[in-house]
Amino acid sequence: MGNLHEPGRPEDLPDAELLWKRWAGVAIATFDQGKQDGPFQRFAGHWIDDKGVHWDDSGCTWWVMKWFGDGRALLVGEDESSKVKFHETPIDVLAGAPDWVPRNYLLDLIDSAMVGCVYWFDEGAWHRAPYPNDLSDDGLDSGISTLTTRADAVEKITDRLMFSAEDTGIVDLCDQLVDAAERGAVTENALRTFATEMARLQEEYYPEDDYDSDEGFQPKTDADIAAMFALARRAGLDTPSWTGALGVTN
Repeated sequence: MGNLHEPGRPEDLPDAELLWKRWAGVAIATFDQGKQDGPFQRFAGHWIDDKGVHWDDSGCTWWVMKWFGDGRALLVGEDESSKVKFHETPIDVLAGAPDWVPRNYLLDLIDSAMVGCVYWFDEGAWHRAPYPNDLSDDGLDSGISTLTTRADAVEKITDRLMFSAEDTGIVDLCDQLVDAAERGAVTENALRTFATEMARLQEEYYPEDDYDSDEGFQPKTDADIAAMFALARRAGLDTPSWTGALGVTN
């Protein structure tokens, strides 16, 4: 954390397609079929579903990014550091938003006191509503900064899979996958190679009798690899010129 302004500024965020693919790459790298199939489709971590790409710690921060296609994207969420909904003068986080931004969806979240900030990407740039000068934070830094650089995203993966950056090979392996995601070059074979090497490193550095079997990198079956690649394709990680959309709502 600490990479962004407090409160956040639109220019703090990378290009929307880059952020989307990096975020989805983290979700693929940390994929866990058991949690993906959970009853509430919500768990601590990063994941991809029909609603977009998610980051949620099941505690004090939650975020979702939705890709509308045609260079348009929405980022909404909340970190406990946000002071937006508690500001003395109410802040209209949708002020200035274009017509395509899904107001009904967002107003439901706002009415449920679940929104710390809203950013949208349109015409090649990020935007947000204007803030009063005395607003100290909107939560963007604490919530999203780890996805704004590749190095931080790689660190998020290694932390999530309970590796140390000092474990030889782990940083390069994760960086290669995130790089492929950012370039739209993820293949099923690349995911298989990633999973095989991760399992080898897990066994080398943290043999099963030294860690909880529910933690760390879980070995992947052929079905897991197929599911990972299906999600990667769903998020456009298999092509440098994705024309799809994901998470579009009213």
